Amino acid sequence: MKTTDFITIVILLLSLCFSCSSEPGVEPPVEEEKKQPVLTVSPAQSINVAATGGNTAITVTTNQTSWSASADKSWCKVTDKTSGQFTIVVDPNGTAVVRDATVTVNAGKATPVKITLSQQGAAPTLSLSPTAGTIIFSAAAKEAPIAPLHPSVIASILVKNPRRMINAYVLKMEPHD
Repeated sequence: MKTTDFITIVILLLSLCFSCSSEPGVEPPVEEEKKQPVLTVSPAQSINVAATGGNTAITVTTNQTSWSASADKSWCKVTDKTSGQFTIVVDPNGTAVVRDATVTVNAGKATPVKITLSQQGAAPTLSLSPTAGTIIFSAAAKEAPIAPLHPSVIASILVKNPRRMINAYVLKMEPHD
C-alpha cells in the first residue's frame, strides 16, 4: 500500500505543477500597477486664441486613477473638470501684444503633457484727445517709425512749432508692410 500511496502523491504533485504553468504563447495577466502610465490630451498641439478670448475643450485619456490640469497665467483658466475633459478659458487681451500661456496636465506617474496657448493682441488704435487743437512733439528726431498700422489707416497730423519757426512738422501715418 505504501507504494500505491507514494505513486498517487507523486502524480498529484506533478499534475499541480503542470496545471499552474501557462501555455506556450499565452501571457499571464499583467497587474494594473505594472502597465506603462499613459496620458494623452486632445487637441495636443499649440492652440491659437483670438484677442477677444474664448474657450477650448480638452479631452484627457489616461490609465492613471486621477489627473489634474493647471495654467501658468491668471488670464488663462482651467475650468469644468469632469472625468475625461476640461475647458481652457482665455480672457480678452486688451493690449496689442501677443501673449503666451502653458497649461500642464498631470496624471499619476505618466509624463506630464504641456499645452501651449498663444493669444493674439488687440488691433492697435490711435486716439487723440482733445480732437482739435495743437499737438506738440519733440523735434529731437526728424523721423521715427510709430508702429505697423492696419492697411486701412492713413492719417495726417499737423504738428505746430511752439516757437513759431518757419518749418512745421507733419506726422503722417501710412500702411507699413
